[in-house]
Amino acid sequence: MTQEATAEIHFHSDNTASCLTHVVSTDIEAVADELLLWASFANHQMNNMGRDSHTLAELLIQVPGGLEALAGHDGDGPSLLDHHPGPAKKRIIAVWKPNVGKFVVNLKGFGLLGKGLGFYVPTSVVLLLRHLAKKRINDPIYIGCLENTAKLCGKYSLEGRLTMRNVGALATGIVAMSVESVPDDYSPP
Repeated sequence: MTQEATAEIHFHSDNTASCLTHVVSTDIEAVADELLLWASFANHQMNNMGRDSHTLAELLIQVPGGLEALAGHDGDGPSLLDHHPGPAKKRIIAVWKPNVGKFVVNLKGFGLLGKGLGFYVPTSVVLLLRHLAKKRINDPIYIGCLENTAKLCGKYSLEGRLTMRNVGALATGIVAMSVESVPDDYSPP
């Protein structure tokens, strides 16, 4: 298991963003750790959004079968850059430390009143999902696990199961369910 995993979503403008993820694990552990990082991030953000998370949760439920298309499609949101041009003024940084059971999200550049968070928070969840899908687009097993993880995160949010105390535990359970059908001989490409 990894000692620390991070995800950074940088908003270079309202129209462009980039993502970075860093997970130090073996190949097979990295897959589970990336899923757990995303699920923890999504659950954390939707819990903080409260009732405003319904649209995002409904979108996540619809992800299965469409993640490959979503990975390469910017839609109405910011374009996801394939490269990272450097730190942006507005960014969201998630740090997961499984060995101490700690998951922290830091917001940079939003000011004391959190100006624009109604746009940036749900958008960051989708951008990180797209980033992870693009990163492993040629791995159908990973894509399937990521799709199922997104669906379950959305489902549990709509059912009102998310609380600040159970975000991590629920993410762990979701990922466990999402990877249970992965073959024993699976090796990420």
